[in-house]
Amino acid sequence: MTPLRSNPLLMLLMPLGCIDDLLMHSLLALGGAHLAHKNPTNMLLADSTRLHYANLIRGLRVEIARLDDNDLECKERLLSVLGITCLYEIVSGDTQGATFKHLHACRRLILSLLGDGSTKSASSIINSERLSFSIELYRYLVFSNTLTPYGITSERSLPLDPFLTNIEEPQMRGPLSFEPIFAGTCGLFRLVPLISVIASQRLNEESRGLDSPSPSLVRMSDDLYDRIQSWRLDPRYQEGDADRREQISRVAEMIRLGLYIYLRSALAGSVISDAADLCAIQEYISQLYSYAHVVLPSQYTVILLWPVVIAGSCTLIPDEQNVLLREIYSMKYGMKHMAIVGDVLQLLWDDPDPRAYGPYGLHFIMQKHALSVGLA
Repeated sequence: MTPLRSNPLLMLLMPLGCIDDLLMHSLLALGGAHLAHKNPTNMLLADSTRLHYANLIRGLRVEIARLDDNDLECKERLLSVLGITCLYEIVSGDTQGATFKHLHACRRLILSLLGDGSTKSASSIINSERLSFSIELYRYLVFSNTLTPYGITSERSLPLDPFLTNIEEPQMRGPLSFEPIFAGTCGLFRLVPLISVIASQRLNEESRGLDSPSPSLVRMSDDLYDRIQSWRLDPRYQEGDADRREQISRVAEMIRLGLYIYLRSALAGSVISDAADLCAIQEYISQLYSYAHVVLPSQYTVILLWPVVIAGSCTLIPDEQNVLLREIYSMKYGMKHMAIVGDVLQLLWDDPDPRAYGPYGLHFIMQKHALSVGLA
């Protein structure tokens, strides 16, 4: 979400990759996966990509096996490599959950590097900017892949550590690392897993025979609604170029609307049949789509997949479904996982089961078809 001169991939990781074979294998595998999807008949490109990926996995196994627990510099380097490996798995179209295995490994490295779980303990790391970017990438991948009730699929559920969800915790910053992925919206994204917990608790209440959410769960939902509503974009993202300010503001509103949809559906449970809930969710969807035609062609489209998928999971109008699919299949960056996301939404819309709706419906469809789709 930053100009090229402050892009961490170019300014932090590429220079290191020039002297680090393992990191370069990860970067080349990632780039190859993207190019191979755009050039499906180029077998040499596909073979080269697979070779880089094989060298990457082989090298990771060797380095992790001999890792010294006190070698913080090596841990920070491996965290960078694993972050790019997560992106590779998603972009290459993995549907069996390989991404989440790497994310669990990333989490263990982050906790080890942070010591007590706060960013204050990372001051001894040689390259704190690179660590900051790796942590932000981890956060983004966890948040954007929180599509279903928390814990309903064990492999997709990562522990809600303080560095992940504590909104008040100051982030590590540097000239290159001030939210280069989130563009100021991290405070909104950090609410995503908290809503997933509400969804999980509502399912637990359903299993105990409660037809309506308990008063305590309603209070939790109301509190989160207030936090979504009261969130404001960091003033630093309201400076400079007017077009950029407007784009970021619209991005933030789309994420906010995605949170409203997620929260309303979470409180409703596994089957949403109440007309008031359905009407409220449709109103949020209409508002979100009103921003989409302007924002999706921009560079900011890359962080909007989560709210677009959440809204799409609740879209019942065929014309809206067709437009959404067309946008997903034709998104400017043309990555394989986008087509897979479109296919999953089509499976959801085509399924007559009343559970095939909303975030719970995404779990229902992925479980039914043995899929574990990753977003990035």
